[in-house]
Amino acid sequence: MAEFKWLKKPPAFQFFTDSPDSGWPECVCSICNQMIQEDEMPLRLWPQSNPNIEARLCEKCQTEYLGIQHFKDVEEEDHDTI
Repeated sequence: MAEFKWLKKPPAFQFFTDSPDSGWPECVCSICNQMIQEDEMPLRLWPQSNPNIEARLCEKCQTEYLGIQHFKDVEEEDHDTI
């Protein structure tokens, strides 16, 4: 089981019984309650006590509360060759 340390304690966050893909209106962050966009990679957490529910964090909240940084892919045409 992975364990992590919060950078700052999040407010109480909500758990969900569904697990929609990012980009779906139902896929919202457990902390900020904003829709997780299709180009984002949500962090999904399942409590040991009840694996039938999940919390999910958008990339902004992952960075703010856990220090996880995300880097967007750069299109090949954007690379300069030396």
